[in-house]
Amino acid sequence: SLLFKDTHHVMATLRRWLVEEVVAKYGASVSEAMDITKWETVQNPPYVPRQTDNVSCGMFMMQLADDMELGRRPDFTQDDIPLLRKRAALALYKGELARTSTGPTLLSVP
Repeated sequence: SLLFKDTHHVMATLRRWLVEEVVAKYGASVSEAMDITKWETVQNPPYVPRQTDNVSCGMFMMQLADDMELGRRPDFTQDDIPLLRKRAALALYKGELARTSTGPTLLSVP
C-alpha cells in the first residue's frame, strides 16, 4: 500500500511458502496442478488504495484481503482507517465478524 519495490524478494518467499502449504495440506499432486510457481505476480496494482502514513499497513492489508475474499474492488481510503480500526477492535472484542449477504467484512461491523 506504500508502493515499495520488492527489493527483499518477499514475493518469492511468499510463493515458496504457499507451495509448501498446499503440498502439506493437499499433497504434491494438487500443488503441481495449481502450478503456483507460474502464477503472475502483480505489484502495486492501480486499484489498490494507497496509504499516506507509515503506520496503517496492517489495516490496509486486512481490508484489502477482506475485499479480495469477497470479490469486491477495494473502495476505502486513508480517511477510512480510523473507522476500520474501531470496527476491527469491535469484531475482535465480540469474537465475530459481521455477516453481509456476501460474507463477513470489517466495513459492515456496526
